[in-house]
Parts: sequence; C-alpha cells; structure tokens
Amino acid sequence: MTNDVQWLPYLAYVFMVMIGIGVLVDRKRTLGQMMTIVTFGFYLAVVGYLTLTPTSYAFGSVPTMKPFWVGNAPTNPIPFRGIEMDFYLNILMMVPMGVYLKLLSKANFRQIVGLGFLIGIGIESTQFLLDSFFAAVTLG
Repeated sequence: MTNDVQWLPYLAYVFMVMIGIGVLVDRKRTLGQMMTIVTFGFYLAVVGYLTLTPTSYAFGSVPTMKPFWVGNAPTNPIPFRGIEMDFYLNILMMVPMGVYLKLLSKANFRQIVGLGFLIGIGIESTQFLLDSFFAAVTLG
C-alpha cells in the first residue's frame, strides 16, 4: 500500500529536471537542439517514473529468488543471481541516456559508459534508501 508522501521524491526529481531543461534552453539553439533537449527531459521524467515512484512493474516470469531484507528494503547481495527479464529491460532503458549524453556533450564512449554505470548505481542506491525510509515512515 502506498501513501501520497511516497510520490514526493519523484515530484522533486521532475522539478529538478525542469530546472535543468530550463538552463539548457536558456541559450540560443537550433530547432534540432531544442527538440533533443525537450525529448531528453521527457525521457528523464519517464525514467524517474519507472524508478522512483511507488509503482511496481513485473515483466517476464515470477522472480526465482527470495530477496535478502536489509531493514525494510529488499536486496540482492549476490550479483547476477536470479536475473530475470527486468535486468535486461533496465539496461535497455539506459541506452537512450547514452545517446542523449553523446548528443548533448563532448564525452567519449568510455566516459558515457562510466557515467551510465554511475547513474545505474545512483538509481539503485536511491531506490534502496527510499524503500528503507518510506517503509519506516509507513510502518512507524
């Protein structure tokens, strides 16, 4: 069961994305650049919705492993154990991020892969912290 407070991280994230898009469009740009920036904002909003909201999506079969609970947050302490379709969809979800980063910056392939790895760790860490915090708020 969710409560309205659990949507606050996503709303804060969307607010930050909107500020970032505003900063990016502040300079004079071509129509193509503006379209890239605006679609990047929509992409970030969708990624935020899929990763930061109290919604649940399951693609593929029923998970084959039981999570290890750290407080009130489910974790998988053994990397790549119990890989399901969601694992591959998470990777696929981040491919547009690499394309946008290449279009919007002068980063090379190695930097984009490294940044993608850091973004993935950031998303997973944020999910863990939100699960821990909001489970404590909901239960307490």
